[in-house]
Amino acid sequence: MARYTLIIAGVTMNPSVPPDAVSRTGGSRTVRDRVSVTGVNLRSLGPVTPTRVAITSPGPDWVLSEAQIAHLSALEQSGAPFSVTLGEGYEVSGTFPACVLDGDATFRPARATGWTNYSFTLHLG
Repeated sequence: MARYTLIIAGVTMNPSVPPDAVSRTGGSRTVRDRVSVTGVNLRSLGPVTPTRVAITSPGPDWVLSEAQIAHLSALEQSGAPFSVTLGEGYEVSGTFPACVLDGDATFRPARATGWTNYSFTLHLG
């Protein structure tokens, strides 16, 4: 898989979404240890997968095709869960099998016909 692969419900976002367009917005915690008075490590709490990921075009030249936007709009309207794969180049990476769109998606036409700017939030599951 390519470093900056983003696959939403089986559709690869191409052109690729740049890494600065993807940011986690919740669900994370820092690693910390719970230690007894004698110094014995009782348990470690590691990082938690973020529950939300915001994906926003970083500028007017970063666009998705109208077909990809239609696909995202249909997913948002259906409300059905779908899988998302984020490549290792993003702040959050992996495959998440039960994701939904937040309902805050906005798609604005770009200067060129057939291409659209994007802003949406995914709930990872």
